[in-house]
Amino acid sequence: MRHLLAALFLTCTLHAQEAKPLPWDAEVRKYEAIEKAHPGPKQAVVFNGSSSIRLWNLEESFPGWKCINHGIGGSIIPENTALVDRLIFPWEPKIIVFYAGDNDIGKGRSPQQVADDWSAYVKTVRAKLPEVKFVYISIKPSIARWKLWPTIQEANAKIKTICEADKNSKFIDVSSVMLGPDDKPIKELLRDDGLHMVPAGYARWVKLIAPEIEAVAK
Repeated sequence: MRHLLAALFLTCTLHAQEAKPLPWDAEVRKYEAIEKAHPGPKQAVVFNGSSSIRLWNLEESFPGWKCINHGIGGSIIPENTALVDRLIFPWEPKIIVFYAGDNDIGKGRSPQQVADDWSAYVKTVRAKLPEVKFVYISIKPSIARWKLWPTIQEANAKIKTICEADKNSKFIDVSSVMLGPDDKPIKELLRDDGLHMVPAGYARWVKLIAPEIEAVAK
C-alpha cells in the first residue's frame, strides 16, 4: 500500500508539472500569434536567444533586411534548444544569429556546461537544417555581471573553439567594442540596470554582425 501511494503521489506530481505553463510559453505564443496573422519570410535570418535579442529593434538596425526576432527574455541556452520546433524550424532560416549564455553563467552554469549546451543547440538544429549557418554573439561584458567576467571569458573561449572548428559557424567577439580603454564595460552602452543595452550598444554590434549576414538578409 505504501508503495502504491508513493507511485500515485509521483504520478500526480508529474501531471501537475506538465500542466504548469513553462516560463517562456506566453512569449512564444505571442510570437506564434503575430506570425500566424502576418507570416514572415522563410530563408531569412532568425535571431534567437535571450533578452539581448528580444530587446533588439531589428527593423531599426537592419532596415529592409529579412530578419525575424525570436528572443526569449531570461532564457538560457537549453531553453532555446527546447523551442527550436516552434521558433526555428518553421522558418527554415539560412542563418541563425544567436545570443545566450549570459543568464546561464549568472545562474551558476559552468563554462564547460555552457559550451556543451551550445554544441547541443547546434546539433539539434542541424538535425533538420544541416546547411544552416550560425553566428554566435559572444557573451557580453556588463557592469551588472562584471564579477563573473573571468568565467564569461572562459565560456566565450570554449564556444569560440567550437565555432572555429565548424566552417558554417562564426564567433563574433563583442567585447572588442564594449570595453573602454580601462578594459571595463562602457557605461554609456548599457541601460541603468547595467546589464541590457541601449541603441548605441546595438549599433556597435551591427557593425560586427552585418557583414556576416548581408548576402542572405537582403
